[in-house]
Amino acid sequence: MLQLLLGRYSDPVVREFAVHEVNKMRDNVLKEYLLQLVQALKYEPYHDSPLLRMLLRRALKSPNKVGHTLFWLLRSEMHVPDICERFGIALEIYLKFCGTHQTYLYREITVNSMIQDVAERTTKQPKKKQNSYARSELAKLNMLLPATFT
Repeated sequence: MLQLLLGRYSDPVVREFAVHEVNKMRDNVLKEYLLQLVQALKYEPYHDSPLLRMLLRRALKSPNKVGHTLFWLLRSEMHVPDICERFGIALEIYLKFCGTHQTYLYREITVNSMIQDVAERTTKQPKKKQNSYARSELAKLNMLLPATFT
């Protein structure tokens, strides 16, 4: 079914059939194919597609299994100009309706940003000092991190 969602199959009936079949997968199986399905979103002719609707519906039904992975897969592609609008809309919809899962995601985003900031500042240090600087900054950061996060 994944091959029917590639760019060479533009017929909406074929694509919708593939989405219908993929939707039959259990969450654990679907989660294994989320990377490919998110990549297939790039080939959808419109932002509002059966594939995106199915992924969002499944993510909202199962935020810990499907939603979490979908969120991070979409977010990891936001630097790509051709798809950032589409994926941004998907992220906005997911965050608007995911309820309490939003709290966990924001916590993860915060931790990710804090670590990324340390990494960026570390690369600006002289090569010989980078290791000790990173250790020092991460030790300071450790005191600011939330008690629990994924």
